[in-house]
Amino acid sequence: MSPRPAKAAAPTALAEEILQAAWAQIAVGGTDAINLRALGRTLGITAPAIYHYYPDRSALIRALQQSHVAQGTTQLQQLWQKHGAARAHTGMHALCQAYRAWAVATPYAYQVVFAPDPGQTMPPAMIIPLLAPFVAASEALRQQHLMRIRTSLTLTPEGQRALATWQSIVGAVDATAVATTVVIWSRLHGLVGGEIVQQIPAFGVDWAQLFRFELNALMREMFYMPQRDTTQT
Repeated sequence: MSPRPAKAAAPTALAEEILQAAWAQIAVGGTDAINLRALGRTLGITAPAIYHYYPDRSALIRALQQSHVAQGTTQLQQLWQKHGAARAHTGMHALCQAYRAWAVATPYAYQVVFAPDPGQTMPPAMIIPLLAPFVAASEALRQQHLMRIRTSLTLTPEGQRALATWQSIVGAVDATAVATTVVIWSRLHGLVGGEIVQQIPAFGVDWAQLFRFELNALMREMFYMPQRDTTQT
């Protein structure tokens, strides 16, 4: 009896194969290299089979963004759960280091997330969960009176709507915790982005050391040091 033919890959498996093949294209030539027909040839499927999962190039890029952000979100959430509010200062320091590690591990993927095609923006529902552990750490530090910023924020109606969006995802937190997170992320993103695209001139210090220098300065600027905390080395 001749063997049965292998069953076709499950739809979710094929969708993942398409994403992996797209990542391979991006690793070589950036997002400009994404070509749906070339993906079909690589996977031995027709272009309409790809369109079934990703109707166009923009949909494929959005799926790539979601996939990579979900990976980073899981890593950061697990790290925060390990530290928790009782170790919020150490946890914030660890989150910042983990963010860089996630970003530079696959720099082309980070660029897809934060430097997509012109006109394509990042929806809040995608990026806020990634930053949720930073919000939790900031809120814990605020409640422990370790946050140096004590000024109350006056929100415009637009700001109130933005805060409501954050709170719908991360829970009931103070506006100061969200603002602190945005400031911290902007500093991290600026340095990590410069490392990835090599926009900052080399001056004899490796990027990991430069990041630690900036991170320690940031932690001293934003938060008071709790007793017996030795994370800033």
